[in-house]
Amino acid sequence: MKSIILFLMLFTYVPYCWAKVSDKTYIEHIQQFQDLIRHDDAETLAKYIKYPLRRAYPLKPVNNPSEFIARYGDIFDSEQKELILSVNPTSDFYDPTYGKIGWYKSIEDTLMLKRAMIASFVDMDLSGNLINLILSKSESDKQANAFDGFAMPDELHNFSRVVQIIQTKKFLVRIDVVDGKYRYISWSSGKQTTDTPDLVLYNGVNNSIGGMIDPMNEYVFNNGKYKYIIENILEMGVNGDIFHTELKVIGPNKKVILSEHGKLIYNDDLY
Repeated sequence: MKSIILFLMLFTYVPYCWAKVSDKTYIEHIQQFQDLIRHDDAETLAKYIKYPLRRAYPLKPVNNPSEFIARYGDIFDSEQKELILSVNPTSDFYDPTYGKIGWYKSIEDTLMLKRAMIASFVDMDLSGNLINLILSKSESDKQANAFDGFAMPDELHNFSRVVQIIQTKKFLVRIDVVDGKYRYISWSSGKQTTDTPDLVLYNGVNNSIGGMIDPMNEYVFNNGKYKYIIENILEMGVNGDIFHTELKVIGPNKKVILSEHGKLIYNDDLY
């Protein structure tokens, strides 16, 4: 098998500022993190979490230190701990030229394959606070078995990610990803998601509109002469950001057939 270069981002810094973190500081942050995991010091580690710590749907986010300590055993199960502790921050995934990137030249590297399959990564900010962590096997098992009341008919279970769930006055709308493309599912108010949906549309597109001020995105789905649009606007303000969601149905000649404000029940898009 040909040798390749595989970039495996096990630990990455989110660039909240442009300040350069020294190699020594970077490595010390990771070694501290590993040491806390090694000793199962959940109480101290809870102080280095940026809350809420988001978990993949339908698992609920970790909102505070008490919740983190209670869920520590699931977040860092034995397999996740073994993976994290097996990494040498000075050689396995840190390169002084390329920064916080792991570099492997052979796909037959057994350890590399193990890490790639589990796809474990940890995001830290410049102060060494944990921002994000991919699901452990224990969490993934719970994710598969729990769906927070949004279970669907079996034929709709072929999704890879839930993007948004929106409740409007007349509809419950869900957007998820199937085979790398967006899918739209809606039920009339009063129906259960276990019921056959009223409408299922495939091959939606995500359009990003605007810039740094009040950015907007929309999910657009075609249904014959009609377009179904979920419009999201992030209104930024000094007193906090406000997220607006709208369901629109556009008919021939761009006539607005329906426009309803939506309440976000779940949101996993870029905002």
